[in-house]
Amino acid sequence: MVFDRGGNLRRALGVSWLAGLLAIASQASAAEFTVNTTAESTSSECAATCTLRGAITAANASIDTSSTITVPAGIYELSLADEADPTHTGELRIETPPGRTLTIVGAGMGATVIDAGPSHDRALHISGGGSDVLEGLTIEKGFQHEDEAFNP
Repeated sequence: MVFDRGGNLRRALGVSWLAGLLAIASQASAAEFTVNTTAESTSSECAATCTLRGAITAANASIDTSSTITVPAGIYELSLADEADPTHTGELRIETPPGRTLTIVGAGMGATVIDAGPSHDRALHISGGGSDVLEGLTIEKGFQHEDEAFNP
C-alpha cells in the first residue's frame, strides 16, 4: 500500500478502483439470438431451432439491457394467430421496456423479408417505450387498421 504524507492511501489508488468499478458497470449485459429457420412456431424458445417469432419472444423476456436478433436471408411469412388477439394473425409483438434496446439485423433489404402474408394485419406491433432498431430488412404486406395508431 502507498500512503501520502498524511497517512492516507494515495488518490491514484482510489481513482484506479473507481475506474475499475465504472468499467464493470459499463459492460451492459447483452443477449444475442440467431434465427435459423424461416418456419413459424409458437415456441418462445430460441435454442436448437430459433424462429423469428421465438427470438422476439425470448428478447422480450430477456432481462439484458440490449438484445440483438440476427436474421439470415429468407422470407419469413407470418401466418400464426396472434395469441393476445386471435382476430389478428401474423403480427410480431416487440415489447421493449424503457432503458432497453432491441436490434433486429437482417442480411439486407430484399434478402431478408418479413412478409405479413394474407393475414390483413400489421407485421409488427411495437410497444414498451424502449429503443427498437430494424436494419437490413424488408417488411411487406402489413396492414394498419383504421382504428389503430400507426405501428408498422
